[in-house]
Amino acid sequence: PELEALFADGRRHFVLDLGRLRYVGSLGLRAFVALANRVRGAGGVAACGLAPAVREVFEMTKLTSLLRTYPTRADAVDAVISRWAPADREAPGLARGTLPPWTRS
Repeated sequence: PELEALFADGRRHFVLDLGRLRYVGSLGLRAFVALANRVRGAGGVAACGLAPAVREVFEMTKLTSLLRTYPTRADAVDAVISRWAPADREAPGLARGTLPPWTRS
């Protein structure tokens, strides 16, 4: 519901910090695929902090071909800023590895 609300609010760039996720089932995978498909062409989705078991599921299901994955949140945010974020959304003087004001914790 929260991702849906953010999408409805106009957000199209997402960093999913999955560091606490230890298991992902079909419903979760479906939610990630749906979000990535909805923002395709207008934004992007990156995931970070995947536990080994979750990474294995992402790789087995080829979800890594749809969602870019990064080891840390800072890496994922940097990727979203440099690859997908519109120039007017970048904070002037924002140092790499810091969270811009338009991200959510």
